[in-house]
Amino acid sequence: MVRAGSCAAIATVALLATAPLARGQASSPYRFGVMGGWTYPEGDYGNFVNHGWNIGGLFSFGLPLVPLSFRADVQYHDMGSKGLSSGQQGDSHVIDGTVDVIYTLGPATPLKFYIIGGIGLYNTDNTLHTSGQPDQSESVTKFGFNIGVGVKVSLPVITPFIEARYHYVPSGFLGPTISNSALEIVPISIGIVF
Repeated sequence: MVRAGSCAAIATVALLATAPLARGQASSPYRFGVMGGWTYPEGDYGNFVNHGWNIGGLFSFGLPLVPLSFRADVQYHDMGSKGLSSGQQGDSHVIDGTVDVIYTLGPATPLKFYIIGGIGLYNTDNTLHTSGQPDQSESVTKFGFNIGVGVKVSLPVITPFIEARYHYVPSGFLGPTISNSALEIVPISIGIVF
């Protein structure tokens, strides 16, 4: 959790340093942002690793009065080690790059709810630690999809947001030497677009 706190502090400093540069860009259809938060593994994947943290960046395109916009983002997820049976422990790191469509709900007010979803490429690096034996590692890359909800506050220069998304990659993602299960994660991220 110390690393997660350090990453959050670095992201906050970076946001404060770049906010003055973003003035005048709020009306631009092209915007950039950063995000970070917590990642929760689900299903069989949750039996392999504990919850962890995430950090990422995004690029969005959308017009102010149109409820439909587009976003591309990259996120890194670090899941904590979890004790398994027979003196084993597992840990995992996931990098995803997704292309998403965002539909903003409701009237044109500063506080807006939205639905987000799309497809992406997911890479995971899984390690199985067994007492008295060499570590067993695999890195696998596959396509998957995500869907989620969020809320954002449109301010003159920046747009803070919080969102929860469900990411799913089909069976076989973790590889035969560790598990033959799907990858299922739910990141809850807090971010800012400028």
